[in-house]
Amino acid sequence: MPPFPNLISESLLVTETLKYLKSTGGRAPAVRVVDRVMNIKRPEPVIARLLVQDLTERDSRLVLQGDHLELVEIDADGLEISSVDYVVFDLETTGAKAPPCRITEIGAYRVRKGVVAEEFHTLVNPQTPIPPFITSLTGISDDMVRSAPLFGDIANDLLEFIGDAVLVAHNARFDMGFLNYCLLYT
Repeated sequence: MPPFPNLISESLLVTETLKYLKSTGGRAPAVRVVDRVMNIKRPEPVIARLLVQDLTERDSRLVLQGDHLELVEIDADGLEISSVDYVVFDLETTGAKAPPCRITEIGAYRVRKGVVAEEFHTLVNPQTPIPPFITSLTGISDDMVRSAPLFGDIANDLLEFIGDAVLVAHNARFDMGFLNYCLLYT
């Protein structure tokens, strides 16, 4: 299981695997998953298991039980907001799509029992110029991020701050897309 199960993959392969498992009732042999999702016909069982095992290491919604891949349902509706920490976060970026755009600022608050318990904030050096339009939108300039840490330098601190908290964002698809990309490729 990934060390931070609340950060889930948005990869096409994981998405298609989840769709396939949902269509089979949540469980399927690794060989069949590799055949149907990865389009590798008649894979060797050992190879299929290794391929599927790689998926389970990237996404906590998948678990390998023997030679079968299973979908783990997360009961988010059963969570009581008063009993879990959640992290409200926002990113500023150099543009609308990762890649090629990069993160320039991260702000996050950990809320515990309805009260802000901790905060995390940093500018991030995107290693690319910030377009004038983005500077006018966010107020973040090249000068401001020039001496800021790189994402790779603060990634572990951010992940420690998030821990296993529920993540909350205004534009979650956008922010999670950037966060996932930067965590995987930085």
